[in-house]
Amino acid sequence: MRRAEAWGRRGLLALQWFWIMLANALVVPLVVGHAFGLSPAETARFLSATFVASGLGALVQGLFGHRLPIIEGPAGLWWNVFLLALETNAALGVPPEAVGRKLTAAMLAGGMALFVLGRRGRLALSRLFTPFVRGVFMLVLPLSMSGAFVRGLFWDVGSPLGVAAALSVVVVALGFALSRRPVFRAYYALWSVVYGWGLFAALEAAGLLRPGGAGGGGGTGTGGFSESGFSFPGLFFFGPPEADPAAIVLGVVTAIILLSNVYASVFVTAEAAGVPAEERPARAARGAWASGVSHVLSGVFGVVGTVPLSISAGVIRLSGSADRGAFLAAAVGMGLVGGFPPVVGWLAGMPPAVGYAVLWVTFTQLVGFGLAELKGLPATPAWTAAVGLSVMLGVGILFLPPDALGALPPAIRGIAGNGLIVAVLAAIGLERLMAPVLRREG
Repeated sequence: MRRAEAWGRRGLLALQWFWIMLANALVVPLVVGHAFGLSPAETARFLSATFVASGLGALVQGLFGHRLPIIEGPAGLWWNVFLLALETNAALGVPPEAVGRKLTAAMLAGGMALFVLGRRGRLALSRLFTPFVRGVFMLVLPLSMSGAFVRGLFWDVGSPLGVAAALSVVVVALGFALSRRPVFRAYYALWSVVYGWGLFAALEAAGLLRPGGAGGGGGTGTGGFSESGFSFPGLFFFGPPEADPAAIVLGVVTAIILLSNVYASVFVTAEAAGVPAEERPARAARGAWASGVSHVLSGVFGVVGTVPLSISAGVIRLSGSADRGAFLAAAVGMGLVGGFPPVVGWLAGMPPAVGYAVLWVTFTQLVGFGLAELKGLPATPAWTAAVGLSVMLGVGILFLPPDALGALPPAIRGIAGNGLIVAVLAAIGLERLMAPVLRREG
């Protein structure tokens, strides 16, 4: 009886991990597909390839890399790189397919760079991504995502009733996450998705919301697929990689910057999972080279590069479980689902407002992790200035108008226009420039 209960609990946890993986992997390929002018069928295949790449990346990390329950999802930085490269090359008359082939080469080059750095640069990387740098990262990350969450909740909901429904999903998700009853708290994301999707479906069925009124497809279509049964997505979605030197340099630089994401995600999730502090640097180094493998997989499939997502720490904290077996089962499911076109189309119909609501509640926990990292620093004027300058500079970048950095070269613009990257680079630089003062006050 107890064994059956344990397996039932693991099954529910796996289902919850699956839905959170889905929510994190769903939005980016849809946005990129729209920007590249893909047809509904092409967008669905792009989505399918993203699911497979995310599932395989999570398996590589969970079995051989950091070995923690950390979701692999499309990196926001690569998302920005894809859109910026498309915009820049379109002005030069380069077709989207050629841009995609260059980005595929960039992804492969970045993956190889991550693999080498993870295998050879463990000590240097652990010294680079200190608690100060990780704390700044964890504070700025939810702040940089807050605008996307608000837009995702209220974008195209169709009516004031749709806005109210989206807000109710946030309230319900928060209620489940903070419930005193373990059955609700442990599976807060699962229950929230069931509630939110069911609510929007009921409102649409009653004619109170237009179909797709939450920005989704109403959950009934096939996402543009015409195939049935198992159909594994093909390789190199945009075609064979095109070895453009500028794209390769951009890929390597982007991958190096993403190391801050890898280290922060592994450290904060390891803390939430109760991993001893002395083991965390080694796990982060393994996560770095395994991220190189996942980047290569993303390049082979021709999709946006995946990275470990720090939101996983929030899931563990709120659910109270770091069951790696349940996570790995969800990763297998994510990869397999990508091979069933009708299922992908149905999943793509989940109202984005529901996914954003659940992710928003989970991301609130990252603020606490960031504050915990910074709590150990001395409360001196120098340290306070370093934290304040890094955070304020990164957040300030978020408020710049889109054309403010238009005079910069495209590769530099993609870095300088990303508030999270600027905050991390500022933290790394300030910690070294101010080292004598910080040591004296510390």
